[in-house]
Amino acid sequence: MILSPDSRVEEKKFNSLWKGICLFVSGYVVSKVDPLVDTLLKPEVVFGAHDDVHTYRLLASLAATVLTAVLTYVVRVYAFTVGEVER
Repeated sequence: MILSPDSRVEEKKFNSLWKGICLFVSGYVVSKVDPLVDTLLKPEVVFGAHDDVHTYRLLASLAATVLTAVLTYVVRVYAFTVGEVER
């Protein structure tokens, strides 16, 4: 209740503030995840694994997750906006 906007002007200010906070947090998370991804995708880690089945499963699940995210975005943007006119 204390942090809820009372008018349209405050709603716009809260919206822009929320976007800024989300941008900062997402940038921070990406900066912390990037070294982990770099370490996991080094050739000696990927191809030097003792069990090739686990490496294949890890890479296949990563690829499937990325592909699912891309396809979900494309379907939402293009399939559900057919016939809509941009203004």
